[in-house]
Amino acid sequence: MAFALAQHDIKKLLAYHSVENIGIILIGLGLALLGRSGAGPSGAGSELFALGMAGCLLHVWNHSFFKSLLFSARDR
Repeated sequence: MAFALAQHDIKKLLAYHSVENIGIILIGLGLALLGRSGAGPSGAGSELFALGMAGCLLHVWNHSFFKSLLFSARDR
């Protein structure tokens, strides 16, 4: 995030922001895998899987939609 704030080139700013969002997506995927393995708190494996996967997929869809809009608006 700090690298993105220091950028004046919009392409580099969007690229650094994408790297940050990939990290957030991987955190959600990691939580889903943790819930699937049953290593979470007792009885919370299925909820952890559902929340992690839902957060991961929501962030993927949100990021892809808005990033495409930002790249489209960049050329204008």
